[in-house]
Amino acid sequence: MKKKDFSVEDVISTVNKKFGKDKAGLASEQAILPACIGGVSTQCIALDIAIGRTGIPLGRLTEISGLESHGKSTLGAHILAEAQRRGGLAILVDTEKAYEKERARIFGIDTEKLIVLNPEHMEEALQMINDVVLALPEGIGPTVLVWDSVAGTPAMVEVEGKFDDRTIGVHARILALGMRKLVPVIAKKQVALVCINQLRDNIGKYGHAPDHKTFGGHAMRFHATLQIRVKRIGVEKKGTKPIAIQCRAKLEKNKVGAPYREADFLIDFERGLDRDRDLLDQAIEFGLLKEGHGTVLHDGVSYRATDFATKVLPLMGGRIKLRKQILKLAFKAKLIKSYTKQAE
Repeated sequence: MKKKDFSVEDVISTVNKKFGKDKAGLASEQAILPACIGGVSTQCIALDIAIGRTGIPLGRLTEISGLESHGKSTLGAHILAEAQRRGGLAILVDTEKAYEKERARIFGIDTEKLIVLNPEHMEEALQMINDVVLALPEGIGPTVLVWDSVAGTPAMVEVEGKFDDRTIGVHARILALGMRKLVPVIAKKQVALVCINQLRDNIGKYGHAPDHKTFGGHAMRFHATLQIRVKRIGVEKKGTKPIAIQCRAKLEKNKVGAPYREADFLIDFERGLDRDRDLLDQAIEFGLLKEGHGTVLHDGVSYRATDFATKVLPLMGGRIKLRKQILKLAFKAKLIKSYTKQAE
């Protein structure tokens, strides 16, 4: 007996007839498998290149973790500022009650257009995020929602209970359910959800286990497309006065590029991310400038590194042109898959 030909279309048709339209389809069809159709720059070109997509992906979950005072919230603030710069929507879930209008302006955030959510507990935070994302209209530009922070959000039983109540594991259970519900929603609406998390001492560690682990169980790390671990590696001083911290971001997980890449950057206490220093380091890395002892060489002329922003940048066409040159070289070196005009 001759076997009946059974095509790909037959499989798709069978499933859609039984379970409804768009329940099955080809992977190339975005309606079936939502794709990362864009990204939002972190405003740190070194980190964008490390990610491999010139920024965090839209429609996906990104986790930024680290110890206290290591630059997590600052990085999240710059991502919000970038979303606004591109005409999109910036939303902050402030569960640490640490938002400051004047400091947000330093990072480039338009506080008149920043939406701030103030949930009382984790269940309310998850429901707020879900409802806000579902209510977003089409065509409003890139939307970024930063939750600062997951570890600083109490569970409902903690808010309503007593200080000596035992609530072991409650956050992990809530987050496990919350992430399962939120991830499909943000994928459908193409919203970048950035969760800032804290590290906890890994009590009872043994062998080669890490000294620290993230708060809230395993759910977030499983659902995250991007995991960025931020670490302070030094402090810059002017005389004896600290003026900035040197940070290193490591991609613990990356489903849109190569994992385990690292990026170094500087966070100035008065300006946030030092983007001029970032551009200088990458210009040297890609051979656009030559580095000397405290100097940079451009077209055969030596300049002090401290004069880069005032003297060298104008000669190279400004920040936007130099960033574009660096991204093109990164693309040529296959460090990033692609870049768009918005990424410049």
